[in-house]
Amino acid sequence: MLRSHRTSAQAVLAETAQFMERFYTTNNTFEGAALLTAVVPRNASGAQVRYNVSFAEGPDADGFVLQAVPANAQEADPCGTLTLSGAGAQGAAAASCW
Repeated sequence: MLRSHRTSAQAVLAETAQFMERFYTTNNTFEGAALLTAVVPRNASGAQVRYNVSFAEGPDADGFVLQAVPANAQEADPCGTLTLSGAGAQGAAAASCW
């Protein structure tokens, strides 16, 4: 179950990164872009939230870093917080989480 929810969070991060790239193409900046969702799964609340999605850095004129922070039952996942930068760099607390 942890891996399944992690895969969902990775998909949300990737989809949001693609949105950010489209935003940059139109505006020549990442500044002012918004998240597609703040939680995984989308529209979840309370104990059903598995990840909280936010910007770890930015967005600014040149880049951004997205993060998905485990919540509730997902906090047991050894991968911890997942990150994805505008340059495509992926991060997690443990190896082979992406």
